[in-house]
Amino acid sequence: MINVWELLADALEDHTCLLLVLSKLRKGASTDLKKVTLRPVVLGGRPKYQIARQLGTQKTFENLEPAAAVQRVASLLRTTFEHCHLFTIDADYTIRFQRDGSVKIKRKPPSRQPASLDHDREKNYLIPDGIPCPFLVEIGVMTSDGRVRRSRFDKFRQVNRFLELVEDIVPHLPDSGTLHIVDFGCGKSSLTFALHHLMTARHGRRVRIVGLDRNESVIRQVRQVAERLECEGL
Repeated sequence: MINVWELLADALEDHTCLLLVLSKLRKGASTDLKKVTLRPVVLGGRPKYQIARQLGTQKTFENLEPAAAVQRVASLLRTTFEHCHLFTIDADYTIRFQRDGSVKIKRKPPSRQPASLDHDREKNYLIPDGIPCPFLVEIGVMTSDGRVRRSRFDKFRQVNRFLELVEDIVPHLPDSGTLHIVDFGCGKSSLTFALHHLMTARHGRRVRIVGLDRNESVIRQVRQVAERLECEGL
């Protein structure tokens, strides 16, 4: 049975969400909101979500980090809206919160596709397509022989965009010694693992990276992955 909160968190934090729409006000909800939509955007090289709130004939916009977007959507579904339409790379979901407290979820084949990937596949990425990268294989972005899964190419592109930003500041880091890095709100830590890979595998640096997150179960899962991959200093 699908857990609705895990479904939403995974879609937003793994960046497989292409569009999310909240509609139909709960009975007794005191708000002028008619509809809320959420879509992925990239701002300053970082993946975020833009939330559009329909207030009468006007719209307001807000950009949120993935973890904050998960919390906002969950809060709106618990207090304000009964219906959620989630469009992901892999499937479409219709989620209906019943007045007796139950939740009905219907899954259909995906009706939306991410932007064309052809141009991106030609780029010279810091982590290239076709060469196995352990942490990307572990999280399902790559196959064991290093091919990027088409359904996860947005994640692959996001990781490499992040690394391009970090690569620009590498010349300004101390030339020797251990690099100490803290990742606040690390979530499932795909970018944390990417940073570890860049610094150790590409630049041969010693690192001490600490990821912080309020979700203890996620931290336990990430720690297990780090141990399996033998990520020293993470």
